Amino acid sequence: MQNYSRHQTIDEYGVVRPKLGQRPGADLEDILMLLIATGARIGELLALKWDQVDLDSPIPTVTFSATLVVPRAAGERLFRQNFRKGDAPPLTVVLPPFAVTALRRRRAMPTFQNPENALFVTGTGNWVSPANVRRSWRAARGDNFDWVTPHTLRKTVATLVKETYGVEAAQIQLGHANTRVTEAHYIQRVTLAPDMSDALNKFAPKA
Repeated sequence: MQNYSRHQTIDEYGVVRPKLGQRPGADLEDILMLLIATGARIGELLALKWDQVDLDSPIPTVTFSATLVVPRAAGERLFRQNFRKGDAPPLTVVLPPFAVTALRRRRAMPTFQNPENALFVTGTGNWVSPANVRRSWRAARGDNFDWVTPHTLRKTVATLVKETYGVEAAQIQLGHANTRVTEAHYIQRVTLAPDMSDALNKFAPKA
């Protein structure tokens, strides 16, 4: 395959020509899809390299082992830290079929030839900033979904996994050291009690 970036195109005569970069948020759909498919933190998702993705095994997986560190002061630059938040160990999660389909499509695309082999890169081959993803999402979501953030998707995954498989499974999926953090901050509390009216009706006054 001929090496060229996403910001070049091959015309009908086979000539590589420059083109304008992707519109802001062009990768947004895939990023949000992978967040809801894995429950990952946005910084850990955007730090992924292709050698952390296994799409060809009988059980496709992705391994999170790094995160992007956002600059906190003037003059600092976004960089990839080779361990997860809080120095947590690498976390491997199984990918659902829709995520495998999306990643195979991305793998088949002509991607920017960047030395990091990153899944998501800017037009200049740099890491995609979590702040830029959030900005693109705010522009796309409109007022009806202004309560939804990338971190909301992580909480949604935690709640679904807990309701389906239990709190320990949710803890493992999110990569927490114990269930305390998962239960306190990520799982939506059930506010509708089950229907116990038949049992409680035994306390009804006798006619």
